[in-house]
Amino acid sequence: VFPKTYEKFSDRIVEDNKVFLRGRVAVEDERDGKLICESIQGFDEIPKKLWIKFPTMERYQEREKQLLEQLQIGREEIRWSFTLRPPRP
Repeated sequence: VFPKTYEKFSDRIVEDNKVFLRGRVAVEDERDGKLICESIQGFDEIPKKLWIKFPTMERYQEREKQLLEQLQIGREEIRWSFTLRPPRP
């Protein structure tokens, strides 16, 4: 992490804090590879998404209540997005 990058993201660099690093890889002959850090994002800043694939809408509807109970959330807390595709052979 170069000084400017460190200064910009220093509030996220805390002991035991989990972060995502974004950057580029530098590889040279006869030397170890490096990750050149360009940005740091905390886990709590990342949108949480869960994708569950059901073969049919009917199968989803059969499992919806059980699924929501297991996730311990209500239907109103979920933004739904469905893409129906024919089953693969």
